Amino acid sequence: MKKNIEDKKFDRTLLDKYFTVVLAGRPNVGKSTLFNALCSKRIAIEFSKPGTTRDPVEKTVRIDETDILLVDTGGFEFQSHDPLYIDVGLKAKFYIQNADLVLFMVEKDKIIDEDLAFLRYIKRYSRDYILVINKCEGKYPELFSKDIYQLGVPVMFPISAVHRENIGELEDFILNKANSSLKSKKIEIPDSIKLTIVGRPNTGKSTLLNSLLKYEKAIVSDIPGTTRDSIEATLELDDGTVFTIIDTAGIRKKSKVNEDLEYFSIKRSFAAIDESDIVIHLIEPESLVTAQDKKISDRIIQNGKGYILAVNKIDMISKNLQDSKPEKSRSISQYSHNEFKKLENIIDQQFPHINYVKKIFISAKEDINLDSLILYAKDLYYRIKSENKTSQLNKILQSIEDKKPILIGNSFLNMLYMIEAHKVPRIFKIFTNKDPSQIPSYYQQYIINELREQLNLESIPVRIKFEKRKKEK
Repeated sequence: MKKNIEDKKFDRTLLDKYFTVVLAGRPNVGKSTLFNALCSKRIAIEFSKPGTTRDPVEKTVRIDETDILLVDTGGFEFQSHDPLYIDVGLKAKFYIQNADLVLFMVEKDKIIDEDLAFLRYIKRYSRDYILVINKCEGKYPELFSKDIYQLGVPVMFPISAVHRENIGELEDFILNKANSSLKSKKIEIPDSIKLTIVGRPNTGKSTLLNSLLKYEKAIVSDIPGTTRDSIEATLELDDGTVFTIIDTAGIRKKSKVNEDLEYFSIKRSFAAIDESDIVIHLIEPESLVTAQDKKISDRIIQNGKGYILAVNKIDMISKNLQDSKPEKSRSISQYSHNEFKKLENIIDQQFPHINYVKKIFISAKEDINLDSLILYAKDLYYRIKSENKTSQLNKILQSIEDKKPILIGNSFLNMLYMIEAHKVPRIFKIFTNKDPSQIPSYYQQYIINELREQLNLESIPVRIKFEKRKKEK
């Protein structure tokens, strides 16, 4: 997808320096009001007349200790022939293409064709985006119109820019994104990110590889075991990110492996997991999680790899949910929230030890939601590689202890300090006043859950080790 805006017409100084958040949308959806709310002062002019903002307004704001470049773009109409609108649109498109995060703004009860045109452009050209639904004074998400859900944007924030409702939650989301970005973390950009696709036979691994590449690299057949050797291919995204994608042989139970060739193919599949940065574990709605999937999962977790559980063949999802007539070729937005929730609940019941793993619903055959899959894999890689300051870790550790203190024996557990002992697998070492054997497993899991939430470690296996600090003589 080649970008059609020439960078040389615009100043990139601040864009290249700061994590950049761009407000985009049609005229009069409240972009300038939200911009002022995030800046905590009136900088952009707010007026009910559409088209008030024409030139983009840039402002560097600080959220906690992180500096962020906030940009308010002018609303424009894609089909307009007005030279002024064309110029406003050219500038807005430049910022959309170069933003680290686009806040796509709409009104809660009014989705029109111009909103859909904006969304198509943002989906095609932006690096990352979320839906911000304005004018939601006290309105709960379940009360939104059907049109909102049919936009198919996975992350939605209902706000009221005028009344400053939910602005704090939006700021927290932006801050987490900024803190995990390359501009705030000194992370070496790799030559390529190693991404391995694994799963049982015939779950659609080769189809997924071909769909991501947009050409047929691997042979696809309904016969299980068609892929015998690991197939490697390169995928480059528009922003220059390079993936080395490995399609592996289907992994079956040992009792069903009756050829030496298949035995060695499965060994190579496990070796590919060991050498990868990110693993996409592919399952399908018909059988969901089996005993063999649990063995695959154990291998991924044991090696501490970034873990994505992709539920393939959602074009046949209604069959699994006992609908009378399966509907094929539906877009992601045409599936109800309840359908996905049913499947997630089934997976969580069968697979409770990976409830922290991101579940992405796709159709490799119909090319549904594959952009979300690959962009999440990219984000996951950089979160795995990011480093956490010891001071930040100990601030979090103190909050964990304060939130839920525990009495062990005659005294409370005192967690003195914590360090990050290893990155892959992610291991935190905590020094305490108690012997490790005294600390209950449920409390250890509580600590892991809190660390995962506060450090943005979704889909990353986390371990903790305790060490009793010796008393000084």
